[in-house]
Amino acid sequence: MNAETMIVQYLKRHLDEHVSTDVPPERPARFITVERTGGTETRFASRPMLAIQVWGGTRTECGNLAQKVKGILFGLTSLTTVSDVQVMSLTDFPEPGQPASQRYQIVIQVTMQATD
Repeated sequence: MNAETMIVQYLKRHLDEHVSTDVPPERPARFITVERTGGTETRFASRPMLAIQVWGGTRTECGNLAQKVKGILFGLTSLTTVSDVQVMSLTDFPEPGQPASQRYQIVIQVTMQATD
């Protein structure tokens, strides 16, 4: 299973928010997207870097939800294929040209077993 799918499924089990790899065409009030942005691969380990974006609500509500999501992401190490999660940043990340749309971005690097 790729890292994006794994994290989407994991967050769906722990949150009541809409979670996917794409911005939904009909945007709910709050939602979360997961996108692989880079990382490294070896024969034995995969270290994907991912951007988890938390959308919606006021800036404060969005920031609070981002903090909650960050805490849940550390729990990925409970999965047998994940050995480490590092939060590289958590940033206010407003959507350009959309002043009413609030968004925070969490960048993580996950260490997991390589898959075929």
